[in-house]
Amino acid sequence: MVTPQSLQESGKLSFGSIDSVGTAFHGNFNLVDKSFDISKSEAYHLSIQLCKTGIAYSVLDIERNKYLAIENIELNNPLGFTFPVNAMQRAFNDNSVLRSKFKSVSAAYVDNQATLVPTAIFDEGKAGEFLQLNLNNEKGTFDAGLASTHKGEFANDTLSELKSVNLYYFSEEAKNLLQGAYQNIVIRHHSSILIQSAMLRYKNQHKKVLLVHFHKDSFEILAIDENQLTLYNSFSCQSKEDFVYYILYVCEQLLLNPEKIETEVIGELDKNSSYYSMLYTYIRNITISKRPDNFEYSYQFEDLPAHYYYNLFSQYLCV
Repeated sequence: MVTPQSLQESGKLSFGSIDSVGTAFHGNFNLVDKSFDISKSEAYHLSIQLCKTGIAYSVLDIERNKYLAIENIELNNPLGFTFPVNAMQRAFNDNSVLRSKFKSVSAAYVDNQATLVPTAIFDEGKAGEFLQLNLNNEKGTFDAGLASTHKGEFANDTLSELKSVNLYYFSEEAKNLLQGAYQNIVIRHHSSILIQSAMLRYKNQHKKVLLVHFHKDSFEILAIDENQLTLYNSFSCQSKEDFVYYILYVCEQLLLNPEKIETEVIGELDKNSSYYSMLYTYIRNITISKRPDNFEYSYQFEDLPAHYYYNLFSQYLCV
């Protein structure tokens, strides 16, 4: 892993391999502002994103309201269905930034096994039943047997603006890793961040919009109509045909004209990829999003497409 000094000296990224959707920023890379000073970490906020294939983090200078660093660390996880906690622990131990003490820290847990439950009917004692009821085969059915062999716990995030809770199952080892590394860390499911940031983004905008958030092997769709979330769903995605099929299916179910509905793309989808080209064949009114305009960003981020890692940059707004 890089040291703070080498981060500052390198500045620009080192490209990983370009994957099937044409995104160079899925591999190992780091982008760091020359003003980043690890000795001042207690003036910074650290946002972490954990998924089954890696760790991404960003560093915000709170006083200047400016993002100074982002890094993505790929992890070897051949099994794929569990979080590689041992590899994550090594990454945390080896990375001088992640070892530092920050003013505040948040983390988002990324998987597609979460469901929204109205607050009025939510019962923590029936969390497993809610997940089994709401997660279907398209999303990857919640497997209580698998959960019992991989220690974890049910967790939920309150989404007051929706009068709902977002319910999910969280690896106990991953939770212990994060809480052991950082005092008072705020942990949320990545979909809670996505939904809350979308509601903030489209607040007081009286229109219909589809928001498509793409990341490796899966994506989410949010439908917003007159400041109201009318749909949220996540999908596994193994091909561009899967990707476009599910978006068209959502349009059909919501009676939206795919040639006219305003569709905004965020996340790690390359505009030059076959996925985007096929999407544009059927969905004509597409906007490529930009980073949250609540912050300033280091000039070193110029090579990073502005819609990439949108959820990571939005974390600070939602914790």
